[in-house]
Amino acid sequence: MLARDMVVPHVPSIEEINFRQHLLITRQDALKKAFEALVNPSDQIESIPYHLLTPEEEMDHQKAIEVSNLKVDVLRQQTDLAQNQYDEAVAAREMHLERRREANRRLYLEKAVKLQTEILDAEIESIRREAEIEKTLARLEGRDVVEDDQEEPSREMMSQWLLRVGGGDPLSRRATGRDQRRTLRSDYEDGKERR
Repeated sequence: MLARDMVVPHVPSIEEINFRQHLLITRQDALKKAFEALVNPSDQIESIPYHLLTPEEEMDHQKAIEVSNLKVDVLRQQTDLAQNQYDEAVAAREMHLERRREANRRLYLEKAVKLQTEILDAEIESIRREAEIEKTLARLEGRDVVEDDQEEPSREMMSQWLLRVGGGDPLSRRATGRDQRRTLRSDYEDGKERR
């Protein structure tokens, strides 16, 4: 083989080696920025030097961005769903509390009405007994006793009368009844002593 037919291998110069090294470093930086863009696309996507990427790398990067966007959409939907579920739970709890408050108010009113009815019945019975005592004292003292043949007053009528007499306060009505009973007993004792 002649010397002129031999292929002399190309020996790159220092400048060419430095250029290739610089190109590799630049491409590494481009890939790094592309990876960072996947983590935070809004800040990095505009600064990606696509002209330094190969078509395959650029396509892979675009696919990765699409996948990342899909993941972001899924996370956003999950967040919205969780927020809606939380809002529904808060609304349901508030409705439950309102129902409990309403039930407590209704129970309180029922107990108040029942207690007021019991107090009223006790007052009516007390008035009846006082009337019987008064009739008994009148008989013992020889006074004429007027028998009441009229129909017994209703609870509503007695309630209105008690409100006028006692001012609407059960305690004051009880005090009034006690004073009346003391007066009747005192009159009875005085009558016995006189006799």
